[in-house]
Amino acid sequence: MLVTGETGSGKELIGRAVHDHSDRRHKSFCGVNSAAFPENLLESELFGHMRGAFTGATSNKKGLFEESDGGTVFLDELAEMPLSMQAKLLRFLQTGEIRPIGSASTRFVDVRLVAATNKDLMTEVEAGRFREDLYYRLAVIPLHVPPLRERVSDIPLLARHFVAELATRANQPPPVLDREVLDVLMAHHWPGNVRELQNVMERAFALSPVGRIDPTMLPRLRPSLHEDRPVNGPVESLTVLERRHIMETLDRVNWNKKRAAELLEISTTTLWRRLKEFGVQDAPHRGHFATQLADGSVRR
Repeated sequence: MLVTGETGSGKELIGRAVHDHSDRRHKSFCGVNSAAFPENLLESELFGHMRGAFTGATSNKKGLFEESDGGTVFLDELAEMPLSMQAKLLRFLQTGEIRPIGSASTRFVDVRLVAATNKDLMTEVEAGRFREDLYYRLAVIPLHVPPLRERVSDIPLLARHFVAELATRANQPPPVLDREVLDVLMAHHWPGNVRELQNVMERAFALSPVGRIDPTMLPRLRPSLHEDRPVNGPVESLTVLERRHIMETLDRVNWNKKRAAELLEISTTTLWRRLKEFGVQDAPHRGHFATQLADGSVRR
């Protein structure tokens, strides 16, 4: 399973939910961050090692795959994994076998792997930083977690959940969240996603008297970019603006789609999909830097 989404959007929570609602829930759930270890230590962390395999290996050590036999391993920051380590992970996914560092034998383990990343892996594949065969092996069940700003209706539910957890730890009844508190939370842009909301609610809970949280207990939150403002003239939809921006970017690079995708910071696959949705197959007038507008007309 491959879970994608921005940092702090709750990808590990998705992995835990999958584990907790499966037949593997009585076995281990282990998480590891690929970016937190140098390559040799990451291999040891995942596959284990034998005593004397390298300097400092004073005893045998089971890797997470063996410890989680029958359970789930959550592998975060997947895109940061070195290519050589990607090859070893691919072989494990194909065979189910592990070989601890320094061991002459292999053993079979049954593990569900939930991998997560905040990067576009197809862009990483095109740049030569991620193996295409590993991508397709991992993306058996792909799931994208939208950022919190795109699911505003979840904010009250999550805020109440976080304060309820805190109250349980403190052996207190859950505090009531004022309507004004929810309004402030729902107006914020949440660049830090669910993780930022959790931190905000921890601060509010710590500062609140027992029973209620009001806006004075919240940190200063930046209003979302979509807050109401005076409007002069017609307002174009996001789709129209996106179409215009993509078409103008393509014009700037003479319809070099790879270069346009780099400037737009999206993958070429996403660019092709957007153009298909817009009903655009190629440059309206190749070589003339024409821009096709949302209504189908052409501006030179």
